[in-house]
Amino acid sequence: MPDEASDVEKGERLKVLRAVEALLRMQRLVLDHFPDGDMEGVTVLLTVAAGSLSVVHRDGAAHDQMMQGPLPREWFRPISGRAVAASCGLPRETVRRRLEALEKAGEIERVEGGYQLCYNVLSRRQNLDFARGLVREFEFVHRMIERCDLP
Repeated sequence: MPDEASDVEKGERLKVLRAVEALLRMQRLVLDHFPDGDMEGVTVLLTVAAGSLSVVHRDGAAHDQMMQGPLPREWFRPISGRAVAASCGLPRETVRRRLEALEKAGEIERVEGGYQLCYNVLSRRQNLDFARGLVREFEFVHRMIERCDLP
């Protein structure tokens, strides 16, 4: 049967299916580990985490340090509420409310220039189990998508 959409590459449909399944498993992972939270709150938390630790992508010493243990607090970078909203695509008022709730919960802290992840937050509550599950899922989906290229 000829493919009606000639711009779809061989195996691409299967790769998309694998990616969608992985995204749904990740969503379930979020809901399982943050039952009182919501997807927007977790999105804001992860956005602040990525912004706070972004120095790792530009600084070899920060990268090496993070491979060994937590970054020193002074290496964290603040991210403004406006930047969080722009990054994750949520309305600023929604982000503001989620930032306040995350600060109250002790996940993030308000500092000069915005918000940053609290120090060593990975070892708190369910965060480490969630992070490990997230990494396992990415490793799994990578293998599944690679299999789509096998003859």
